[in-house]
Amino acid sequence: MRKKYFIFGANSAVAKNFIRTIKGNSNIICFTSKNTKKKIIKNIKYFKTNYSTNSVNKILNKEFDNKNKNIFLFFNAISEHKAFYKIDEKELTKIINVNYRLPILLTNIIIKNFYLKKLILIYFSSSRALNIDKGIALYGSTKIGLESFVKSMALEYGNLGLNFRVVSLGLIEGGLEKTITEELKSSILKRSSITKKIKIEEIHKIVEFIVRDTTGNGSTIKCDNGYF
Repeated sequence: MRKKYFIFGANSAVAKNFIRTIKGNSNIICFTSKNTKKKIIKNIKYFKTNYSTNSVNKILNKEFDNKNKNIFLFFNAISEHKAFYKIDEKELTKIINVNYRLPILLTNIIIKNFYLKKLILIYFSSSRALNIDKGIALYGSTKIGLESFVKSMALEYGNLGLNFRVVSLGLIEGGLEKTITEELKSSILKRSSITKKIKIEEIHKIVEFIVRDTTGNGSTIKCDNGYF
């Protein structure tokens, strides 16, 4: 059975690199809120969307594949880069919306349309956020909240054949490392059992494992080189 990927937050660095690793084997539907100038590849489609219910519904109902495995990947993520007391209401709302509200809204839309289908929904998170660290109060709290949401959804819909997972990431080669300081990179690596960056191919392997596995519904799988 072939796989069809629905990728939310497709303009993020990690998502872009992930798409490159799977583009030859699967059909890929990419959702992004930004304009993208991409080469047209026969098995990849990009949709610019404001993530409204009507917009997402239209794309999903057109592209959902009843004959193949449908895998939904949520790469939506944004972190604060200043002290909490310096964050204004607009930035605070944006961080909460991207990390927490939007994945939940999208899940709601997907479940309403396809809850009787066998779905795989994978939400990407951060081990630094889940373990809690200074300077990321909003990022950490939204990712912890999303992890709780995933566990609850697995309990509620697991028996219907829906598989919910969190993949908790460490420092990814070619990912958010481009936006953080050398000092922070060094700190993350020092808190990791294996002091090297994670390659995007390793994330792909974990996603492939989740697609085959049904025993860990609701669980968080770490891809962080032993970050603690």
